Amino acid sequence: MNLVLGVIGLPLKTVGIVGGLFVISALAPSILAILLKYKKVW
Repeated sequence: MNLVLGVIGLPLKTVGIVGGLFVISALAPSILAILLKYKKVW
């Protein structure tokens, strides 16, 4: 419960940065796979 309250208490900007980093880290493997696929085509 403390974790939830801590997250709510964080500034919106911090939450946005952390969320953005989380999304980037989650999508990175897919992006790298697509880039490698295009490099092989070239």
